[in-house]
Amino acid sequence: MARIVLGPIVTDARNKLGSVVFSRVRSGPFTRNWLKPRQPKTIYQQNVKTVYATLINYWSNLLTPANRAAWQQLANLTRWPSKMGNTWTPTPQQLFVKLNALAIEAGGSVLTTPGPTVNPATPGNIYLGANNLTQAITLDTDNALPSGYGALIRCTKPLSAGINNFNRWLFLITPLAGTMFSDNFPGGGPVPPWTAAPTYNAAQFTESGDVLQISAIAADNQFYTTVANSNYTITHGLQAGDAHPLYILTSWRLNPTSGSQLNLQYTYTSGQWQLCKRTTWTGADTILATNSTNPIADLAWHTITITSLGNVHTVHYDTALLFTLTVPGFTDLGIGLNGYGYARNLRTYSCTAVTGAPAVPGDISSAYHGKYGPFTTGQLIGADCRYVHLASGTASARVSTSTLVIGGE
Repeated sequence: MARIVLGPIVTDARNKLGSVVFSRVRSGPFTRNWLKPRQPKTIYQQNVKTVYATLINYWSNLLTPANRAAWQQLANLTRWPSKMGNTWTPTPQQLFVKLNALAIEAGGSVLTTPGPTVNPATPGNIYLGANNLTQAITLDTDNALPSGYGALIRCTKPLSAGINNFNRWLFLITPLAGTMFSDNFPGGGPVPPWTAAPTYNAAQFTESGDVLQISAIAADNQFYTTVANSNYTITHGLQAGDAHPLYILTSWRLNPTSGSQLNLQYTYTSGQWQLCKRTTWTGADTILATNSTNPIADLAWHTITITSLGNVHTVHYDTALLFTLTVPGFTDLGIGLNGYGYARNLRTYSCTAVTGAPAVPGDISSAYHGKYGPFTTGQLIGADCRYVHLASGTASARVSTSTLVIGGE
């Protein structure tokens, strides 16, 4: 929707009206035709979509009336600046989504109620360095990242050295973005690349033709691995091998020492799904939520998707939403599979970062190259940084800098 400032003559207009876009540059206002935005469908774009979809669902379906009232009260006291120099009051939903998106992107969890009012810590001046010989890029700050904060760093792609204003090319970089762990089960058994749990029995598992075949057993039989990110999506294919009752499938937020975990269970005969928790490797499961679908047809492949953002966990069976549930107290980084139950097959297991671990001052090479690839001597790279208070989603102002890549060809 276009925003227009009226005076004796119209003095300013912004945004879109019909197919016309109003904007302004240093030399003054201008208009252009609206073009459909490009949808590159990169992992970064999909990550952002996942975060916002989770937050919208949380606002619509999971917050209590008291939660929403608290956000309304804060919204009444909040004024945001507009592009035209005025201020406006956000809706409580806008405020909830913005502050939570910042908190999640910086490594925090969903805030059901507003956090404390804080004057957020700032990075101070920031310093960027890039070396072509080592392909290392570092970002340092005057002020260390305080406890309870995450850092958001944006960088440009390698640019021409003659560019003065690089703001339009700044995009968030997230370390470990993309696939953190995967197993296509090419053969040779599930361990390695996994780690055997105390309950692991190799005889129950066979890999053949990029499929993990799990034979029937009425006992826990687990293997796991750990990832370096607390916000992620797990996906794998599932094929029910026979029409028998209970299967324990995927586990996450798993503690490798105690075996405490969240896990997904499926009852073939009724089509019932259960999201459960347990506190030890062989402990009893406590059912946290249930849902039902049509029973899985024998030999049909389906997709299980589990997105875990802090303490909020969302589970899909194909495109059907099974659960969105907040479970406090499970923060470990283990993920795994469980062979309990009857025969079934799995394929194409992967765990993908939704938002990377918060980028903190220091070596940001892996994050940078994961997004942009290599750079060469003489190119310009711009960056900015802000600190986010994770308990409130409040962020400091961005501080920016740039550097020329050094080093020989």
